[in-house]
Amino acid sequence: MNISLLENKVRNINLQDLNNKIKRLFFGGHFYPYNVLLCSFLTTYNLCWFVRNNYSYISLCYGFFLSTFIWSFAEYINHRFLLHNFIYKYHKKHHTYPNRLYIIHIPMSISIIVMLAYYNFLNTFISEDIITTYGIFLPLYYLLFEYTHLISHSYKGSNYILQNAKLYHKLHHIDENVNYSFVTPFWDYMFGTISPGYNVSFLELLFGIIPFYSFIIRKKSAFSLYNDLKNE
Repeated sequence: MNISLLENKVRNINLQDLNNKIKRLFFGGHFYPYNVLLCSFLTTYNLCWFVRNNYSYISLCYGFFLSTFIWSFAEYINHRFLLHNFIYKYHKKHHTYPNRLYIIHIPMSISIIVMLAYYNFLNTFISEDIITTYGIFLPLYYLLFEYTHLISHSYKGSNYILQNAKLYHKLHHIDENVNYSFVTPFWDYMFGTISPGYNVSFLELLFGIIPFYSFIIRKKSAFSLYNDLKNE
């Protein structure tokens, strides 16, 4: 065989393999370690910037509540209107095969685009100290969301908080028109998409926008379908 032809074939195989790896990285359902490293870097960078500039703890509180509001709301809106309407063809795979964990995570390319869009939009009218603290918490919320979704399809333990998060999302897979949120039922209640199998208390509505707050204070018996769902 011609040596130059062999070299071209080897080169093409290497390029194709590299191209496939890049596609899987940015467009596949990868989560760990790429997204974890990215979000950890963003949080650490903004935290160091916060300390270096000696921003006030009031700004830290503002950034916390701003990121809490934006992430929990965006999580609901994106799941309900984007995933279940505009790109439902892609999302339907997850509902068809809910236990295939390699297809449940957001592709890295989309997470980067969304984070940049949020940052650029808010940076136009929010002060630097608050946008910095926002940058501390938002990547952590993204990781919390991804882990919550992963737990919802894989957790087999007895921790009641994680069980509550799992059961809340399980109701969504029973009825695709309810429970679009992941880390809080607050927005489902506000927009009337809460499952009939989930009874919201006044205390949950009072502080329910805080991620996992509802699942921490909720007793197992509050799920009317608990016994049917816990072993699925």
